[in-house]
Amino acid sequence: MKKILILYAKYGGGHLAAANSISKYIENNYKDAEVRTLDFVEYFNKFINNVTTGAYKKMAKNAPRFMEKVLLWFYKRFPFRSQQFRKYING
Repeated sequence: MKKILILYAKYGGGHLAAANSISKYIENNYKDAEVRTLDFVEYFNKFINNVTTGAYKKMAKNAPRFMEKVLLWFYKRFPFRSQQFRKYING
């Protein structure tokens, strides 16, 4: 059995949702895989987790246009390609 650990950070909940979706996909399509998810920031350092999560929530609430620009820049720079993901999973 292959063991897979999916790391995420719970900033706003989107990362957790993505980690859960990836986990479910793997579990449904690869019966020889055991998948676990871990909020690595909380596990690594709860203080850092509280500071960075709080900063993210304040920025999302108080500066939504800035957050939108940051996210658009990020998505344009690092586009998600589902075919690449499938290749990575399939080896």
